[in-house]
Amino acid sequence: MSKRSGHVITNGSDDGGQSPALSRIRDDAQRACEMLREIANRPPRIVILGEANSGKTTLANRLIGGDLLPASLTSCDSYPILVRYSPVVDLVAVDRSGRRIPIRSDADLPLPDIARLEVGLPQPRLRKYEVLDAHHQTSAADLFALAKPGTLHIPIWCTVATQAWKLTEQQAWLELVRHHRHRAMLAVTCSDRIVNSGDRQKLLERLSREKQEEFSALALAPTPWVGTTLIEDTVTVHATRLSERRRMVAGRLARRIIRLGNLALGNADLPLMAAI
Repeated sequence: MSKRSGHVITNGSDDGGQSPALSRIRDDAQRACEMLREIANRPPRIVILGEANSGKTTLANRLIGGDLLPASLTSCDSYPILVRYSPVVDLVAVDRSGRRIPIRSDADLPLPDIARLEVGLPQPRLRKYEVLDAHHQTSAADLFALAKPGTLHIPIWCTVATQAWKLTEQQAWLELVRHHRHRAMLAVTCSDRIVNSGDRQKLLERLSREKQEEFSALALAPTPWVGTTLIEDTVTVHATRLSERRRMVAGRLARRIIRLGNLALGNADLPLMAAI
């Protein structure tokens, strides 16, 4: 008589009467499926990049849902800042070894060897995506180094409309590895400064040609912000679409692991995973 224990079906005894090797197959398969579930449900990370004064922090605050970053961070703009969902407001520093250090006041800063600050906010939209506001002197390698395996990064490069996509920006952009760039977005900030409709159309046509090579989406980001803008809608749709695709891939991999595990076990000892 079989019984369920958590997600795993056993046959009465702790090892289900199986050899240690078969028990390991069952356990390893279950752990792999649980890891896929965790990765599939992890929100994508919007990484906001660009040169100095290109509108990065303004865009970050807009995507978060307003000027919600704690005031104590205004003196800490030399660090990349990751904003994620949390039921209560919290602030931690993460050093280059991955150690997390709680920050309770300005007196706790600066700290040596800090890779980034993390802010937890009870903001519902942060359940859909995290926002990483990158300092312009931080290298691309450092930005992605401490992410958990399987983190889905969506880079957004901010470029000011009046001098959009200069050579220095293109050179900096090429520092990103290709598998990050192919799902990236180009945000044209201060687009309201180009008042002539013909000039704006020429700019969009030029940037659209660039987008075909380096970006998967392009959106205008006017300043000042008025209501919900195209960039916010574009980011939400882009993040949702990529998250759904990742859940589909994770589900397929989980089902394949289950099938292979059952073939190795010669029975139905592995349960089918709930929808990822």
